[in-house]
Amino acid sequence: MANACKKPEFSIFEQQQLLQGSELRQVKMGEVLFTQGETGDCMYWLESGEIEILFKEGQSGKRLQSDAYFGELALLTGGSTRSATAVATRNSQLRVIQQQRLQEIQQSHPQMLCQLLQRTCAYLIEHENSLLADLSEQNRSLTQALDYLRRTRDELDASEIRANTDELTQLYNRRCFEQRMHYLFSAEYNKGKNPQLAVLIFDLDRFKAINDTHGHTAGDTVLKCLARLLRSCCRNNDFPCRLGGDEFIVLLPDTQKKEAFGMAELLYDAMRTLKIRIPTTTIQVTVSIGLTLYRAGDTTKMLMERTDQALHRAKQQGRDQIVEV
Repeated sequence: MANACKKPEFSIFEQQQLLQGSELRQVKMGEVLFTQGETGDCMYWLESGEIEILFKEGQSGKRLQSDAYFGELALLTGGSTRSATAVATRNSQLRVIQQQRLQEIQQSHPQMLCQLLQRTCAYLIEHENSLLADLSEQNRSLTQALDYLRRTRDELDASEIRANTDELTQLYNRRCFEQRMHYLFSAEYNKGKNPQLAVLIFDLDRFKAINDTHGHTAGDTVLKCLARLLRSCCRNNDFPCRLGGDEFIVLLPDTQKKEAFGMAELLYDAMRTLKIRIPTTTIQVTVSIGLTLYRAGDTTKMLMERTDQALHRAKQQGRDQIVEV
């Protein structure tokens, strides 16, 4: 925001009166004339070169060229602290106007001092408006950036959900199931103890016949109804997933054998009484359920192999039953 606003000019007479008897000073590029917070005991008139006024560290407020004055506010308000830092950005020549000179002007030309005060106030108001406009623009840019980040976060969240969710049933998918299984076996989750985990797997009995008789749309309706029922039966920390086709699996963390059988029986009874309406008829289904629990020394592979064995036995033994291995 360099050159945000320009101070009103003095007439030749006013300039001569202000500079009468002032000290001439040479400053080199990079030299600091005063810093923000220090007490001001003089003001300056820039004859040649360039001075930069920094209102905050590293933030450019304005750049002054020849015939500009600055630092007067500290004198006009009775030696108050500087509100900014002044640095020479080029080799410069300026006049130093001390407090005594202002007092002399006050006695000899009081109207001129009033004009100086009016010009300074007008400049400060203009500069404040410029700062407010700049702040408003920064706020607008920040709002846009935050909005972009929010949309990006939502898109990433949505993408992550899609990557871990079965599209048809909205249950967790196989990818997410495998990640969760490894986490439940991790030292981070178990904190040095053996996992206490049960796994329940089931699929529909003779699901192919439903698709063949009523069509795949009816089959999809059945799967979605089972998924809703499964979600309603699960506890908050249970992890229901669709592995694919008509095969579903539920991870039951921190669950002992009695609780696991209770969950299996709850699902078994609920699914046997489920009546699924499709356009031409009402379908009732049965399920085969396999159940196994973690044993000391198990790996995820060993646990899943026993889970598959339990489901296979339930089907071999006539379907529509619960088998634990």
